[in-house]
Amino acid sequence: MNRKHIEDAELELLQQKSFSYFLHETNPNNGLVVDKTATDWPASIAATGFALASYPIAVERGFMSRAAAIERTLTTLRFFWNSPKGLNLIPLATKVFITIFSTCKPAGVPGSANYQL
Repeated sequence: MNRKHIEDAELELLQQKSFSYFLHETNPNNGLVVDKTATDWPASIAATGFALASYPIAVERGFMSRAAAIERTLTTLRFFWNSPKGLNLIPLATKVFITIFSTCKPAGVPGSANYQL
């Protein structure tokens, strides 16, 4: 076996092991993915988004079936669709942050990162 084949096999194994995180850390009831494997760690929208983006690639590479990818995707999307929405669900600290930064006006040069309240 030449070096190219060995590197390809190692890359394939790394991809499979990386994808297995989503297989093992996704809640089957709502599709949310924990952000890391620590005990009682919460799910995150970023990890869940990465999982959703990885499913089509996993199907293409043979890491999971198309039916399983569809099932996981629909579970996640249905959870978000059926979940309550609105600012009244955002914690107070986040509301304050939104209020402060929605009233900011740019200072100095247009497009500047400097803001004043």
